[in-house]
Amino acid sequence: MRKGFDVAIEIAATRNNGGVVAIRLARWERPRLYVYSFDEPLRAWVRMDQKGAPMIGRRTPGWWGRLSSVGVLVALVSCAGRPGSDGDVSEIDEPGSLSGKLAIYIADYADGASETRYFLRMPSGEERRLVFQEHPTVDPGAKVRVWGAETADALAVSRFQVISGSTDGIGSQSSALIKPPPQAPRIFCSVLVTINNGAVPSTLGIAQTETQFHVGPTSVNAYYVENSYGRNSIGGKTYGPFNFNMSGCSTDRLSDTIRPMVPDPCDQYGFVMVPEVSGCGWAGLGEVGTATEPATDTWYNGTLGCVATVQEPGHNFGMNHSSSINCGTGVPFADDLSSCRHSEYGDRFDTMGSGCRHMNVWQKQYQGWFGGCNAVKVNASGTFYLLPIEQACDGIQSLQIPFPNGKTRPFPQGKTDNTSTTMTTYYLEYRTSLGFDKPVTTPQVLLHAAPNPVTGGSKAAPHTWIINTSGTSTNPGLIAGRSFKDPAGGLTITVTALDAQKATIQVDYPGGTGAASTCVDGTALTPPGPTTCAGAVGLDGGVILPGDSGVIGSGGSGGTSGSRDGGRDTGSGGSSGSVFDATGSGTSTGAGGSVGGSTIGSGTSGSAGAAGSGRNQAKASDLEGGCDCRIAAGASSGGKDRRALLLALALLGSVISRRRRA
Repeated sequence: MRKGFDVAIEIAATRNNGGVVAIRLARWERPRLYVYSFDEPLRAWVRMDQKGAPMIGRRTPGWWGRLSSVGVLVALVSCAGRPGSDGDVSEIDEPGSLSGKLAIYIADYADGASETRYFLRMPSGEERRLVFQEHPTVDPGAKVRVWGAETADALAVSRFQVISGSTDGIGSQSSALIKPPPQAPRIFCSVLVTINNGAVPSTLGIAQTETQFHVGPTSVNAYYVENSYGRNSIGGKTYGPFNFNMSGCSTDRLSDTIRPMVPDPCDQYGFVMVPEVSGCGWAGLGEVGTATEPATDTWYNGTLGCVATVQEPGHNFGMNHSSSINCGTGVPFADDLSSCRHSEYGDRFDTMGSGCRHMNVWQKQYQGWFGGCNAVKVNASGTFYLLPIEQACDGIQSLQIPFPNGKTRPFPQGKTDNTSTTMTTYYLEYRTSLGFDKPVTTPQVLLHAAPNPVTGGSKAAPHTWIINTSGTSTNPGLIAGRSFKDPAGGLTITVTALDAQKATIQVDYPGGTGAASTCVDGTALTPPGPTTCAGAVGLDGGVILPGDSGVIGSGGSGGTSGSRDGGRDTGSGGSSGSVFDATGSGTSTGAGGSVGGSTIGSGTSGSAGAAGSGRNQAKASDLEGGCDCRIAAGASSGGKDRRALLLALALLGSVISRRRRA
C-alpha cells in the first residue's frame, strides 16, 4: 500500500465574487477533505457536516487534478479582488473547526446594563456569531480556531485556539512632553445623515457638527490636542446631509451606504444620525480597535454632546470605559473585591467615563502621550512631586504604585468584555481647574486601580476604576493632609501638600527602601522629581497657561456702615479675572470685605476683600453617558502570504496528480 499525501484545491464562484478553496490532505487509502473559506460559498458546492464544519463532497483524483492548475488563476483573482478586507487565516481548518478573526461587540444601555457578543469574522467580512461559556481573554482581531456545536443562530464554542494575536510590544517616548513633536492629523470625516427623510434639528446641522468635531474651542479636535499635549489632532470636515432609510438600528448598512457618498479619503468616519433613532438605545456607538491599529467607524444618535463625540473616537483608538468601584459605605477599597460593585461609566473625571474631563493617566500612557519621566513606577518609600495632568510637563504626572507584596486583586464583577479585570497597581494623578478640567474646582489627587499599564496601545485596553477616597462623589480625591492605606496593609499614600504647581506625595512601604523607581522610558528616577510645566496645549498649538496666570480679580468692596447693632454686611466679591485669550476667562471672585465695626448707629466700613484668582480656560460641555461599543477585528496584510500559499498548494496538487496518472 502506497504511503504519502494527496493535495487538492477547488475554487468555487460565490455570490459576491469571493471564493471557496477546498484543500485535501489525505493518505491514499483514506482521503479526507477540508474547506478554507474566502467567502460564503454557493450552497450547491457546500454541505455542512454533523458538527457544523463546512465540507465539500469527496471527488475522484482526476477531478481535483484537472482543477488544480485552473484553481491557481481563480485563487489569485479571488485573493486580489477584495481591497480593504480583513485578510485570511492561512492555516488549514481542522475537521469540525472554523477559523477567522475575532470581532467583539459591546452594547451599553441607558439603565447601565451591558452585553458583549462575539463573532468570527471571515475574510469576506461576513460574521458568524460565537457563544462562549465565559468571556475569552483574546484581543480583538486575533486569529482564532473554534470548535463547537451549531445552535439556531450561533456556534456554541466548546473550545478555541488562538492561532496568532497582536504583538506584545511596549512602545514609549524617549523624552518628556514639554514640546512633543506633533503627528499628522487623522482625517475624521463627520457625516450628517437624515434618517427616513427626517428634519434636521436646528442644533444638529452642518455648522453645529463641524464646530463640535473640528473647529470649536471645545471640539473633539481641541480635546485631543489638549489631552495629548499637542501630539494628536483630528483633521477633515463635515459632509452631508445624506438621507438613509433605516428600519430598526441597521448601522452597518448605513455606513456601507453612506461612506461611498463622501468624496474625500478619510481615516475615520462619524455618522451623525438625525433625528434620534428610537430603535437604537444608545447615544453613541463606537467600533473599537487599538491605539496602533485604530478602527474606523462611529455613530451618534441625535447628539453632539462632548462625552459621546469624544468617547467614540476614543474607542476607535482602543480605549475602554473608565469605571468606578464601590465597596460599601466608608470602605473606599477592599482586599477581597468579591463584594464590591462595578459601575461601567462611574468615573466622572474622565470622558471615557461620564464627564467631559481629561482622560486619566492609564489612558494617556496607553495612547503614548507620556514619555521620559511623565509616568513613574514607584518601587520604594519616598517623596515625589506630582504635576498636573492638564499641562505639558517634564516631570511626574503619573505615579504607578504596585499593590504591596506583588498582590493581585481579581474583580469578576467588572468583567463586561474580553479584557482583564485583575487589578495590580494604584495610579495617582493631580487634577486642577485648567482647560477641559475647568469643572474641577477643588484641586485633588485622584486614585485609580487597574491592571498593569500597556504603553503604546498594541492591545485592547482594560477598564480602569476610580477609588472614592473621600466619601463624596463630587470630590473623590485626596487633598492635603489626607492618606490612603492599602486594605491589606503594607502601603500608605499621603498627600502632604498641594499648590498650583504640584502635589507632594509621600509613599511609605514597609522597610522603607527597595529598588529604584523607574520612568516610562526605562531610566531611574531620583525623587522627588522636577516641577517644570509649560501649560495646557491649546487648539492653535499655543499653551493655555496655568490657573494663576489670568488677570486677577479686584478686591471685594468694604462692608456697609454699621447701624444700631453695628455694620454686619460683608463687602461684595471681587470681579472675575480678565480674559487672557479667546479660549477662556477668569473664574474666581474676590472674598467679601470684613464685617463693619460694632459701634451703635455708626459701624465702620469693612476692609476690602481679597483679590480673585484669574483663570484662562476652555468651557467644558455638560455631562452625558452611555454608548455602544463594537470591537473590530484588525486589518491584515496577509494577502501576499495567502496567494503564495494557494499557488504552492495548487502546484503541489498538479504534480501529485500527474504522478498518479503516470
